[in-house]
Amino acid sequence: MKQLFFLFIAAGIIMLNGCSKNYNDALPSCSFVSAVPYGQDSILIVGQVTKQGASPVEYNGFAYSNQPNFDITSNQVGCALNRQGLFQAVIPINPDSTYYFKCYVANEYGYTVSGNYKYTVPYPAPDSAPCSLTNNVVTDNRIAWTMFYISGAGNASFGSYGIQASDMSGSEELNIYFNIVPVNGVYTTDGDEQDFIDNSYKKFSVLIVLGNFTQYTVNSGGKVYVAQNKDGTTTLSFCTLTYTAFSTNFPLSGKITF
Repeated sequence: MKQLFFLFIAAGIIMLNGCSKNYNDALPSCSFVSAVPYGQDSILIVGQVTKQGASPVEYNGFAYSNQPNFDITSNQVGCALNRQGLFQAVIPINPDSTYYFKCYVANEYGYTVSGNYKYTVPYPAPDSAPCSLTNNVVTDNRIAWTMFYISGAGNASFGSYGIQASDMSGSEELNIYFNIVPVNGVYTTDGDEQDFIDNSYKKFSVLIVLGNFTQYTVNSGGKVYVAQNKDGTTTLSFCTLTYTAFSTNFPLSGKITF
């Protein structure tokens, strides 16, 4: 709120003094430098102060939106400034989306804003686990289970999309939850249900709960690979997941198509 208040006050000063060349010379300036992928669900954006103006820089950062015409107060992110005048931030993103960025910089005389920088998130490529797996078979602690009932739906217990798979008897059941409808890519398991709920912006995070009556959550840090197939189905595969029961880690691997 302090940054926003400062920017509004600075805007009023600029309106009163906008006709003064000397005043404009006193203002700082910045430029947007780059935006590059940072992991699977974020990008790293970089800006630079190109002119300090007549007094030291007090605030600098970014604002961004999915719309090209947006206010500087939208999704504002303040940043630390290094000795070279560069500043950066990591921004969460959605796959296959377009974002518009501006940088801003302010000193005691006012603030300036860069022009828009457009960044389109590329659609991720399909991925598969780096091991040999049989489709619709889950191996739990070296016991192979054929998944007979498999369904995917948006009314998930956690996140925004859930997949349920179980064998014919219902003895082996797997519930897989995503924060988005799963698209091509590599997802990282989150072993904490509350953390998964609280950090729904992590689009390439996945929560896996094993079991029906007695449930075990797959440990954090595992990799789940998603491939969208040409026939409209989606395949999930994983090689080296683990879950903990009675202080012992048990291995879990599998391949499921729905």
